[in-house]
Amino acid sequence: MLLVTTKSGKAGKSKVSIGYFGGTSRPTRKAKFLNAAQYRELFTAAAENEGLVAEDEFIDNTGTDDWASKNDVNWSDKAFQNGSIAQYNVSVSGGDSKTKFLFSASWNDQKGILIGNRLNRATGRLNVDHAVSKTVRIGANLSLNQTNNFRVPSDNAFSNPIQLNALPPLHALLDADGLNNQNTLYYNNLIELEGNNRNLNKVYRTISSAFGEWAITPSLKLRNQTGIDFYYLRESQYLGRRTLDGAPTGYSFENQVTNSILTSTTTLAWNKKVNLNHSFDVLGGIEYQKGVLNGASVGGRAFASDKFTRIANAAIISEGSGTESLYSFISYLGRANYKFKDRYILGVSYRVDGSSRFGKDNRFGAFPAVSAGWIVSEESWLKNSNVISSLKLRSSYGKTGNAEIGNFSSLSLYTSQAYANLAGLVTSQVGIPNLSWESTKQFDAGIDFGFFNNRITGEVDFFTKKTQDLLLNAPIQATNGFTSVTKNIGDMKNTGYELVLNFNIIQTKNFKWTSSVNVSTYKNEVTRLVSPFPPGSRTLGRLAVGAPFGQFYGRKYMGVDAANGDALYLAAGGKTTNDYGSAIDTVLGNPNPDYYGGWNNKFSYKNFDLDIQCQFVSGGDVYNIAGFFQSVNGDYFDNQTVDQMNYWKKPGDITSIPQPRLYAGNGANKSSRWVQDGSYFRVKSVNLGYSVPKKYLQHLKFESVRVYVAAQNLFTFTKYTGYDPEVNTTYTGTINLGHDFYTPPQARTISFGINIGL
Repeated sequence: MLLVTTKSGKAGKSKVSIGYFGGTSRPTRKAKFLNAAQYRELFTAAAENEGLVAEDEFIDNTGTDDWASKNDVNWSDKAFQNGSIAQYNVSVSGGDSKTKFLFSASWNDQKGILIGNRLNRATGRLNVDHAVSKTVRIGANLSLNQTNNFRVPSDNAFSNPIQLNALPPLHALLDADGLNNQNTLYYNNLIELEGNNRNLNKVYRTISSAFGEWAITPSLKLRNQTGIDFYYLRESQYLGRRTLDGAPTGYSFENQVTNSILTSTTTLAWNKKVNLNHSFDVLGGIEYQKGVLNGASVGGRAFASDKFTRIANAAIISEGSGTESLYSFISYLGRANYKFKDRYILGVSYRVDGSSRFGKDNRFGAFPAVSAGWIVSEESWLKNSNVISSLKLRSSYGKTGNAEIGNFSSLSLYTSQAYANLAGLVTSQVGIPNLSWESTKQFDAGIDFGFFNNRITGEVDFFTKKTQDLLLNAPIQATNGFTSVTKNIGDMKNTGYELVLNFNIIQTKNFKWTSSVNVSTYKNEVTRLVSPFPPGSRTLGRLAVGAPFGQFYGRKYMGVDAANGDALYLAAGGKTTNDYGSAIDTVLGNPNPDYYGGWNNKFSYKNFDLDIQCQFVSGGDVYNIAGFFQSVNGDYFDNQTVDQMNYWKKPGDITSIPQPRLYAGNGANKSSRWVQDGSYFRVKSVNLGYSVPKKYLQHLKFESVRVYVAAQNLFTFTKYTGYDPEVNTTYTGTINLGHDFYTPPQARTISFGINIGL
């Protein structure tokens, strides 16, 4: 059971802190695509190998005569821009013996590395804590932020900038009128940035709470904290006459969403120390949460001009919608901790959670936990050891629940649908009445240790987790009009180890060096399924008993037949075949890493400090779905990555790139051809700072001044050939881990900053 606390001010002189940092950003990696000469060479070969004329086919597919042009445009580079970041911070804290406060505010302005992407955010926070009397305290934590997000479309949209990769370099960037060229193989999404086109998300959000606490006795406290998370979103979009979705008369869309989550927690806590040996910490409480979502949207078409962009100017209101959704939770919780002689620790907790999201007979779940610890280093026979500074053994076992599904997933739902100007009802969702909590039982055992006066400290942990009644959208036969249903689909097991080591390597008057490394590993296995979860038409992820979650499964690509340039696949008996239909399905990879972790180093020399943070992942395969289009040896006219120039040309050639054959699908089917190792080592952040000595600040009335230069995502070492091994493709679904579809690279940011304390 986790209780969250927030920072508040400290009694005494008010303190003021001012900060600023600003910098520039660049993509950490850009892909290399064919230039005009390479493009003509590859597609000439692809067409001739099928008895076709490349120029004629290009004209038929693009509607242009650009094959013979002198254009040589690096379209993939046009997806990016030089980014920037600037942030201003101020905070004031202070108070007296009764009232403490903390006020902070910031302004952040970021220009993203993707063309057209920008975000700015203003935030403010006020925390107040006041002692009404010796036994009563009240307080509030108030926050408000406003965000303007000038968005780019999702990865799977033609209007996403990364999709510019597909445009042939033979197309001109601009047309004869100096506008972005519309006559391209696919949509030139640079048109989205013209004139009055916009795609703006404006968000107002507050996460605020107030509390009251009554110390009934010195050992017994009653507390209530009630808070609200209120979110207001306004989407505003205009797509002009030249855009893909706005043509031919313009399109405007407005959407407003409010989402409020009210949470109220009341607890009664008893803390008591009996003589010098026994300490008790007991807490009981009740928590209620209610979430309400409301939305309304409207779309319009047929505008007199692209200068008139609001719905009021639309001649046709083409769409409109209004929605409301809600959920509620009720929880009863209890916790008790006991400590004997400050070295033997026992804890138990129990909570019962009820959710409106489940069937009426399965709304409540019970989740107990127990933990124990022994601080061995406090024993008399070890307390004075010169080698072992601290040693603690601990273990825990508990059960947790998951209810992160749709608000009405257990119900079959209906919606209205118009036909011939009459409204009728149709089924919109198939429900599972006996839908119930997903639960995870976890056992942990660990050791905390310190050696040589804590010059070396660390933790070693083992865990095993058994998840029952996994909640997922399960695929179903589409013959009934639906393709998926939310259900409890099976069980899963995770086991692993975690290691943390901290070293105080050098501790002298002027120079200090500390280092920390953490490594986590786990093995994942699906242990039960109530229905099959096969891969999709383009995806590889599946669920199977005895296999890891999201295991890659399908046809295995076996390279190229050196005799004729055919793509080869694995067939039965370990043989190979050039007939995709005769190939067998087999395990192709595992998106779950073998282990992952971080390595951090901190240095200080006099008034200089240096902090270097690294992260790494070993294992974890990545499937680059974009390979279907951009790394497929000229199967269609999408521009190709430069490695496709190593294609098979004559008998005896040894290569992994099949002979290019236009439209023939030679190596173009879903397979392991685009599965790669996603291991990487990344220098995540570097921060070099200098704190001005106080003797130079006295006449300026400053408490402190620190200047610094920082870098984010400075270096990444990986064999993965996509933009970035940390992929995040959402449209492919929950089980398709490690799937990459035009995921953009991360930004490498170099910034300078200053912090001033007054």
